[in-house]
Amino acid sequence: MVSGVVRCDTYRTANYPNKKKNWSFYAVSAMGVRKEYFVEHTYEPYKSCMTFQLDYSRQSDFDDSVGYWYVCDHPTIKGTSRVFYSCRLKLRGWVPGPVKNYLMKTAVKQATLWVAKESKAQHARESSRRQTPFALRR
Repeated sequence: MVSGVVRCDTYRTANYPNKKKNWSFYAVSAMGVRKEYFVEHTYEPYKSCMTFQLDYSRQSDFDDSVGYWYVCDHPTIKGTSRVFYSCRLKLRGWVPGPVKNYLMKTAVKQATLWVAKESKAQHARESSRRQTPFALRR
C-alpha cells in the first residue's frame, strides 16, 4: 500500500491479553537507494494506537526508527475518524542535508497517502455489504 516499499514480510507474531505484536522485515527503495530494516509493531486496540520501533535484536540499515499511528473519532463530523501519525527516523552514517530532507518529506507523504485511499475503499466495501440482502452475501 505504501509507495517505495518493495518487500514486507512478518517473521514473528505474539498475542497478549491487551495487545498484539508483530515483527516485520521491510525493504524500501527511494531515489535508487534500497534500505532494509526490521520493525516491532505493538497494537493496543483499547488505546486505538499502534506503536513501532526498530527490532533492536536485528541489524537494520537505519540507526533508529520509532513512531505511532493513533485513530480517534472526529470531534465535529459524526461517523468519521481522524488518524494521527508520527515518526522519527535516524539514518545510519552521514547523509547530505538536502538529500536527508527530501527523503524525510517523501517518506512521511508516502507513509500516509494510502490511508485516505484505503479507508474510502473499505468504507465502500462495508456500505455495499450492508445494502446487500443477507442471503446474497458470501
